[in-house]
Amino acid sequence: MHAVVTFEYENENTAKIVEKVLKIDNKTAPSSMKIFTKRIKNKVVTYVSHEKIGTLLATLDDILFAEKIISSILSLKE
Repeated sequence: MHAVVTFEYENENTAKIVEKVLKIDNKTAPSSMKIFTKRIKNKVVTYVSHEKIGTLLATLDDILFAEKIISSILSLKE
């Protein structure tokens, strides 16, 4: 099973920061999971693949939660 999550930001600098943090978080994923994050201009795209739907959904939840925290921290900085 596969999923793609895309986040869009007002500028490329914010996207660069989010990409870096999500890539760090990706390193904690199980070895059986394929996960890849990349930035395309002002968007951050994460691809996730795992054979178990429960694990895939839990990972997607983690990605959404991490992005929410990152965005909250960045908005405090402004």
